[in-house]
Amino acid sequence: PPPPPPPQQQQQQSVMLNRSFQRRNRSGAQHFAASNPTKSPFFVGRAGTAEDVEEDAVRSVFLFTDGLANDGITQTSELVAKLGQLLDESSKRVRVYTFGFGDDHSADMLGKLALVGAGTYYYMEREDSIPTAFADALGGLLSVAAQNVKVEFTPGPGVTVSGVHCGYTVGDTDGGGRSIAVGDMFSEETKDLIVDVELGEREEEGDVSIGTLVVSYLDVVGASLERTEVDCRVKRVKQVPEGRVANEGVVMHKARMETAAGLADARKAAEEGRYEEARARLKMSLARVDATCVEGGMKCQLQADLKEAMENMVDRGTYMTKGSKLMWAKGNAHMQQRCCALSDDEEDEDEEAAVKRKATTYSYANSAQKSMRAKAKSISSR
Repeated sequence: PPPPPPPQQQQQQSVMLNRSFQRRNRSGAQHFAASNPTKSPFFVGRAGTAEDVEEDAVRSVFLFTDGLANDGITQTSELVAKLGQLLDESSKRVRVYTFGFGDDHSADMLGKLALVGAGTYYYMEREDSIPTAFADALGGLLSVAAQNVKVEFTPGPGVTVSGVHCGYTVGDTDGGGRSIAVGDMFSEETKDLIVDVELGEREEEGDVSIGTLVVSYLDVVGASLERTEVDCRVKRVKQVPEGRVANEGVVMHKARMETAAGLADARKAAEEGRYEEARARLKMSLARVDATCVEGGMKCQLQADLKEAMENMVDRGTYMTKGSKLMWAKGNAHMQQRCCALSDDEEDEDEEAAVKRKATTYSYANSAQKSMRAKAKSISSR
């Protein structure tokens, strides 16, 4: 092999690497990728990001590594804090996506960097999954439909908010309400936010307002600020009728949040060496999902993900090499309802297989992500 280039040439290659990954979307967004498994990863290759872009551009950083941070800032907590500080100080909104390849990277570090950067952590177990993961992330960024999505719920008289279940930052508002910072949304995405409310006693029956829901966001296509207000109403009765059927959507998304919480709790226990406790937590979540009355692809997917997590919790070695990475990626995917591209089988199936797959699996990917992944597989297979 040729000798390594001098430091100046290495820096030039880093800039070239960044520029080689540039992409431009409909909003004029540019995406940069920096890769170096031996340095503090987020701060490598920043020289290639100095070009001017449009004010309303969707800005993102792609961090790809197959190893650990072993030079400069190496502690996860310090690296995450530094990234958060840089993002807070920046006048531009930047999303950070992380890509971990193989067995030796830290899912905990990359997962937390993606969380603070409002991006997604992708686990790439094999080499052929690399183009699929990058394509999935690009497909999402190319289909951003709304930015700065914020949801506020203000309870009505006699109504108390007792809890909010979601994967986003929740804050308190005047009047006992809650605000949820959802961030960006891709086209075709849905965000199901569960809010627990307690209703006061009421003598009269009939429809009653329990609060007001306000959704505000930047419409990317229309380049306009939008605001929608909804009066939330329920039918109050003195006697709950027998045979009442729970709302299937609420039931299913409670199971989704239970799965995400179970994966997170089990991962935390495993990181501290408490593997029996981690397996017990996964079994509890699986039992709760099994008891869910709603059948369908999402339920099957939740069950499969919990079972796979238990299979990769047999010992420390299996957990560290694969289990931790799967649980980080899938847990956040379910928490935020966003694809992490761990499977791309749908691009290869015929119509009959697609129907069967839809009944037994569930994907958060939108059309742009699926299309981009299919193109990436086609190019990489040539």
